Amino acid sequence: MPSRKLWSALLSIPLGTGLAAYTYAYTSPARHATLSKQPSRAHQNSPTMALANPRGMPVYGDSYTIRIPLRDLKPGISDEEILARFSKGFFGGWAFAPERWALRATGLAMTDFTAFHDEDLASTLPTPVWSLSQFNRTTLFPLGTLVFGNWQLLDSSAANPDIRRRLYPTHIESTGATKQNQAFVEYVGGSDKSHMVFSDRVEVERDGDAVIITHSGFTCDPLTGEPAVPRVVRELLHPVFAKMLLGDGIREILRRG
Repeated sequence: MPSRKLWSALLSIPLGTGLAAYTYAYTSPARHATLSKQPSRAHQNSPTMALANPRGMPVYGDSYTIRIPLRDLKPGISDEEILARFSKGFFGGWAFAPERWALRATGLAMTDFTAFHDEDLASTLPTPVWSLSQFNRTTLFPLGTLVFGNWQLLDSSAANPDIRRRLYPTHIESTGATKQNQAFVEYVGGSDKSHMVFSDRVEVERDGDAVIITHSGFTCDPLTGEPAVPRVVRELLHPVFAKMLLGDGIREILRRG
């Protein structure tokens, strides 16, 4: 039978990890973010939603919004630079690190959508991203870029308009879901042929002397409509992890230079 010291040591690992995660999440720049228990409206109506979830199955998600005074940001920072910095912090921070290491170890490309065709992209396919050194702090990756094998940049306000029209011909012309003054980037993963699709969208709006940043996310089982993630994960673990990811993105935005 394990000794009391061994039991104490074993119990201290998850407890310590949980305490560290809680502290990291709730002392981060995102600790004052406002929670909405559904994805943002623009996210719910984005063209990638139809691509990733063609059968219109229920999605489960939320969104966090935070207001940052312009005085806290690099002078003259553009919306695209805010999105690019957030992306680098999101994928390059401590919260995403275990997943990043695991994905790099496998080296597999696991994202696949029936309605997404490489020929709709530029003549040269974008280079897959497997290293943090590939991230640019001022510009976003081109449409179609695969990030760590499991996230694909499928829409962005900074993308080539002609490529967007080829990918989403009816949606781009008809929708009013995205506000004219809203910049955004959207990363989508999984497959519409599997039981898991997930998406993360970052939105930036200018409001006087501040910028409003929203991080919206959802998961979906595009085949059955059942929750793709267990309830305990959605309700207990996800909020902490989401704030950690948001905090990593905000830290990179606030970083000077």
